[in-house]
Amino acid sequence: MKLIRTLLTLLLFTLLLSSMAFAGGKGDKQEAVTGEGKVLDVLWHSCPAGRETSKLHPEFEEKYGVKVNYHEISHTIINQKIMLEWAAKTGAYDVVNTWNIDGMYGSGAGMNLNPFIEKDDAKYVAIDDILPTMKELMTRDGKWIAFPVRNDTRLMYLNRRMFKNAGMDADNAPPVTFEETLAAAKKLHNQDKDEAGWIIGYKGNYPYGWVVPYWTRTFGGEVYDSKWKPIFNSAEGKRAMQFYINLFRKHKVTLPDALNVNHTEQTTALLTARGAININVPGRWADQFKPAFPKVKDDLTVAAPPREKAYRPPSGGWGLVVLADTDMPEIAYKYAVWASTSELQKRIIKKGGDCNPTRTSVIADTSMQKDYPIFKALYDIGSAAEPSPKFAESNQAGDIINKYLRKAASGEITVDQALDTAAEKVELLLMAVGKYD
Repeated sequence: MKLIRTLLTLLLFTLLLSSMAFAGGKGDKQEAVTGEGKVLDVLWHSCPAGRETSKLHPEFEEKYGVKVNYHEISHTIINQKIMLEWAAKTGAYDVVNTWNIDGMYGSGAGMNLNPFIEKDDAKYVAIDDILPTMKELMTRDGKWIAFPVRNDTRLMYLNRRMFKNAGMDADNAPPVTFEETLAAAKKLHNQDKDEAGWIIGYKGNYPYGWVVPYWTRTFGGEVYDSKWKPIFNSAEGKRAMQFYINLFRKHKVTLPDALNVNHTEQTTALLTARGAININVPGRWADQFKPAFPKVKDDLTVAAPPREKAYRPPSGGWGLVVLADTDMPEIAYKYAVWASTSELQKRIIKKGGDCNPTRTSVIADTSMQKDYPIFKALYDIGSAAEPSPKFAESNQAGDIINKYLRKAASGEITVDQALDTAAEKVELLLMAVGKYD
């Protein structure tokens, strides 16, 4: 009987602990009975890579004894969501997926990961394996703020069937310069078949996100000087943006509704064979195999984006940031590293995740290159890729530039007027927030 009473007492004690552990809301971060006794909340933007990673969470949970709660939200609002939660100090998330590294660093929301990296297994973390562009994007003032999980270096997608029908070879002789790409687009454009020579758009944050920095730099200019004064309205910048606007207004090689086409709609046009040329992110390679886009299977090939005076392919990326108010910083750091390793990237890519590798060992893998030709293109671009300028007010500056470029595209004002006005207003914005103090 004594033994039975003892067992019953232990059972009741265990049940009591369990009820305490799982009572309360998300903000309490209640401890579980065993293991690390924590719940790790991670927020990803809605993408195949995040969902495929979440399917592997049981492996991480078993290794570190934690429960991982996976959350996802649209890429269009994720950064606002993160900063609102941070400002309200809700403690809703421990790790977040974002491109807004400057905002995270400047606000203090992103934790400096250097102390964790310094005491971790260098071979496992493999800092040197991270692509140089991704390293530049994920660090500030020598501090690692995030581990990269998405590489948005731009590539030029070409529809080889359309090229062949026009007497050109997209695989062996793709256009190299902007002028060559324009010449190809003129041959490829077929208004009767609703096939654009060059898929491009003028809506949303697309122009500022990559067109302005990439085209301006390629034409020999720069976006900002060393003190963050806008200089995208230089002679080179104006020539670059005039070329960009002329694709729609003068040469008419774009979709007829290009003024109302954003980045997502460009992708849809590419993957439904409504155009022959499109500069886009690596992840579109995976998208083409979705059942919704059966028309372009085996038709697409990729090449380096066109150049003019300089070769400076545009790049961007997303990383996993450990929030500074997490109550489990080391485990959160471990998650960020784990989700960015080359082994995991290969696994999720093969399972249908985005083709956006951030590690040299992934894009240099010849077996991966065979199955995913975009990796060879990324490998050939190498360290020439250059990030778009990012800072806490990037979105606001982008809204200003996009507003006036769209006016130029619609013919309301000239390109020179658009860029001069935008530069003046961006400078006032940055002055107001103390960028020049």
